[in-house]
Amino acid sequence: MNTKLHLTKPNLRSIKSRMWFVIVSVIVLILFLVWFLQIFFLNNYFGRMKINYTKANIYGIKQAYSSMSQTDFLNDLNSIVNLDDIYIKIVANNKTVYNSNSAISNIYKNEINQINQSLVDSPEDTVSTTIRDKVTAKDTWVYASYLDPSQKTVIYVVSPLYPMDSTINILQDQFIYITFISLALASIVAIFYAQKLTKPILTLTERAKSLGNGEYGRVYDTKTAYTELNSLAQTLNDASVKLEKSAVFQKNLLSNLSHELKTPLTMIQSYAEMIRDLSGDDKEAREKHLNIIIEESHTVNTLINDIMTLAKSQAGELKLNYSIFNIKDLFKSILKTYELKLEQGEYKVSFICHSDIYVKADEDKIRQVVTNFLTNAMKYCGQDKLIVIEVKKIGDMVSCAIIDNGKGIAPNEAEFIWNRFAQSSTNHIRKTSGSGVGLSIVKEILVAHQANFGLETKVGAGSKFWFELKCYKPPEASPKALDFTRFMVTR
Repeated sequence: MNTKLHLTKPNLRSIKSRMWFVIVSVIVLILFLVWFLQIFFLNNYFGRMKINYTKANIYGIKQAYSSMSQTDFLNDLNSIVNLDDIYIKIVANNKTVYNSNSAISNIYKNEINQINQSLVDSPEDTVSTTIRDKVTAKDTWVYASYLDPSQKTVIYVVSPLYPMDSTINILQDQFIYITFISLALASIVAIFYAQKLTKPILTLTERAKSLGNGEYGRVYDTKTAYTELNSLAQTLNDASVKLEKSAVFQKNLLSNLSHELKTPLTMIQSYAEMIRDLSGDDKEAREKHLNIIIEESHTVNTLINDIMTLAKSQAGELKLNYSIFNIKDLFKSILKTYELKLEQGEYKVSFICHSDIYVKADEDKIRQVVTNFLTNAMKYCGQDKLIVIEVKKIGDMVSCAIIDNGKGIAPNEAEFIWNRFAQSSTNHIRKTSGSGVGLSIVKEILVAHQANFGLETKVGAGSKFWFELKCYKPPEASPKALDFTRFMVTR
């Protein structure tokens, strides 16, 4: 039996891989800078600092020589010099009066002879130079200067700069170990924190996949160690709730849409059969049945048109044709279409508007808003069948309100009244024709106009639907509006 080992190809674009790469790269860069600075600049830096420290000691020697007797100076010279690795020789009248280390005097004999010759040849009282040994390639800084104006006392100072070579070699060995240890620690830390970071992300990813499978209502952990992940988890929680509501809404939408279509289609079919079987020769009955068919066909057509209008609005394709018009005349023309019902006493409308008020909006769309509000009020008005329409100017705004004395809407249901096919529990019976999307279309139109709108309702006290538009200067050639302040149609 052959067993194949399947190796998972590493994902170089994952957070774990990239975090490891970033952390290790930073460590490598730091180590490179340390290597570069310490190995390549340490030698030169040490040389400059060693020469400066040596010059500081020479300055102290000269100050002591000028302020002390020669005997006291020579006795105290060892305490004046602070560097142990420099060689000092003082010659007075061609005789050595001080030698800091006689054991190595022969080692620096050539260097002292060279600097002495330079001092003799130089017009200056002080000379210094760096001499490199041709065999060992090691540098030595050599200094010579007269201590007195008579130029009979000379100080020679030799400061070797080559002890840094051994120090650098030691540092190189240490940095090799430090480099490997740092890289190992960086890799471990990077993998650890990458694992800690990606684990909750992977968990969120797996759970988020369940949303696509319709598993709503799952709660994501919002108490991780990372604020961003907590925000992401909270967003997924919110999305889960909204998707769950959307799923319920879609289910209800199909149910309500089926009901809205089935009822008029059933009536159309039934009355068409009645015409065929019963009222074919009865003109009065036939006319009655045909009118019902036409009315129900109009209901189906209205439903389809409303859904298309709503779809265009939510797709961002709702176009507004702005014009300046008299809002008072608009309400009057709408009421005229209900004249027959008002004359027959089915409803009573009290229209209150004390002046002509002009607005700039899409007249047809605002007409649709008012018609929907008025139709809704007629469907659910109280026993008195009274509907009050108030149009009044408030500052630079005009407020339009349609008020009924019906049963009202419960507060927990009022916030959903603007949704498609939303109905309150007290208004679930299909009393009159309607598309079921009227208030949703109203919302989209008013939002497109950037208008304020709302619902004020109380159970048992009726409802007030209102919206506001900004007033506009009337056109110069506008016709004079009719002069009345109150329009009342009663039986």
